[in-house]
Amino acid sequence: MTARAPEAPEAPEQDDGPAAWGRRGWLCLVCRTALAPGASCGNAAHGEPVRVASPDGRARLAARIYGYPPASPWRAGARGPYDPSTRLARRWLRQRFGARGALPAGRDVGPEPGRMGVVRAPHAAPPPWGGPPCAAYALELRAADRGPQPLVMLRDAGCQALAIDLDDGARVHVPAGAIVVTLGAAVAVTPAPAALARYLAWIGVAPAPGLRDVVPFDAVAMVLVHDGDRVEVRGALVDATEDTTGGAYRDARALRPAGVARLVVARRT
Repeated sequence: MTARAPEAPEAPEQDDGPAAWGRRGWLCLVCRTALAPGASCGNAAHGEPVRVASPDGRARLAARIYGYPPASPWRAGARGPYDPSTRLARRWLRQRFGARGALPAGRDVGPEPGRMGVVRAPHAAPPPWGGPPCAAYALELRAADRGPQPLVMLRDAGCQALAIDLDDGARVHVPAGAIVVTLGAAVAVTPAPAALARYLAWIGVAPAPGLRDVVPFDAVAMVLVHDGDRVEVRGALVDATEDTTGGAYRDARALRPAGVARLVVARRT
């Protein structure tokens, strides 16, 4: 009788493109976190996000970045030598005022120590700008500055449904959607121009006639999370024996984040 060879573990399921990461199109003006419709950056003091595809949203974003008052005639669309819808005027505004970077994100991972574990991700998808599939990603668009740190112009992050097996035996279930991943382990990337254009269009800040520099940036930094990565889970965890839809997890020690999951990537596979 011929012995059967052991079966190879199944590869994580893969989905395609930005659609696998939900929707974007809204932006917090303070921390510049890209958001899905109806979502919040997590800091009530930052105010309501704006829909960046709308004329009002773009005008308020430009005012936040370049510093000219949103109530000026420029915002109303008046034409003139310093109308910010012209490329020359935006160049003058950037030289005169300088681009303003974002404040710290409303949902930072926090300084408190967390619990260590390993990512178990049955689903994976290429990041929205393309490339090898991952279980989660975090990205920053950055602009060079005279100081030691670059200016963060836009933040974005997303997560597929995954679990984290903690060292103490518990399992944390993380739903698909929003996530916070520290960019301490971030690497600089140079997406292909076409892929970057698709990504910016998905976010809602794609260049448009007369609006080429709404979000100025010089570099892209990102960190990816994969199945098998060792991570630190920050923030409060609560019992998840019963999920929000009424179904029961099979894990005896099932947990879930009290809010948005906050991760620090400790070791890459």
